[in-house]
Amino acid sequence: MINFSHLKYPPIKQKQMPRFLIFNAPHDNRYDGCKKYMAFSTEKKKFCGNMFCGPGYIFIEGEPINSMCITELYSYGKVKGTGTALLDFARTLSKKNGCGGRFHLVASTCWAPERAPHIFYRKYGMNSGNIEKDKEMDEFIKKGTYASKLDFYNLLMFYPPIKYPTPKTFKEKLRDIFYKAIDFILEK
Repeated sequence: MINFSHLKYPPIKQKQMPRFLIFNAPHDNRYDGCKKYMAFSTEKKKFCGNMFCGPGYIFIEGEPINSMCITELYSYGKVKGTGTALLDFARTLSKKNGCGGRFHLVASTCWAPERAPHIFYRKYGMNSGNIEKDKEMDEFIKKGTYASKLDFYNLLMFYPPIKYPTPKTFKEKLRDIFYKAIDFILEK
């Protein structure tokens, strides 16, 4: 064993390399205000995914809330964990940009119609704000099957999950109809 106690600067202890390195990459300004991030697998030693995202906002109960907008997320070469690493990075980026760790995206089947990404996003912890669609996704997860473009198409999804709107009672619906009728009459 070597004694390093007499050295002014002992050797640096090597830390374990992360599975993915994600860095900001130049791009052709495809999306205004968005930056391109590329993921590199340290295990496979190749590029494995990219993501375009930038600060934005969503409306919850009529109020604008800061949220990171992911306009494109794609993983190449089937390197396991790429999508999760990019979403984790988006969450960290969201915190640094004043969005409180929130992000949203449109889950779309345009890149891979035979395998909709909705189930992956739902497993990550996202929801659509639509209780019926979320239940459908949960059924796919429960069965352990993939969804296709026939099951889902474009669907806005949120992290952290947004609260479902509380269903109105019959009395509240009747009151809304009454006030709309009054407004209509007063406008004439």
